[in-house]
Amino acid sequence: MLLRALHRSSPTNLLQHFDEKLTAIWHNSGKGRLGLAISGGVDSMALASLCSKSSLCRRQAFVAFIVDHDLRPGSALEADLVAERIRELGL
Repeated sequence: MLLRALHRSSPTNLLQHFDEKLTAIWHNSGKGRLGLAISGGVDSMALASLCSKSSLCRRQAFVAFIVDHDLRPGSALEADLVAERIRELGL
């Protein structure tokens, strides 16, 4: 539902549409915190960036989860860098 609505949006209205749809989801969920699973990849970092610009960010409606599966050398450092960026975004 959210992705379909965003797909129909013009770039200038993207953030407004994202915020409206995400706020509706938040209201329907009981106004608890929404979890964001952030891997550090392009898709999840784009989602984190959009969420950081949402009016919900000011309400501290998000909690970000970063998981290091230790599948490759350096993954712990990558997870630390992602966590730092998430903090910089205010999530």
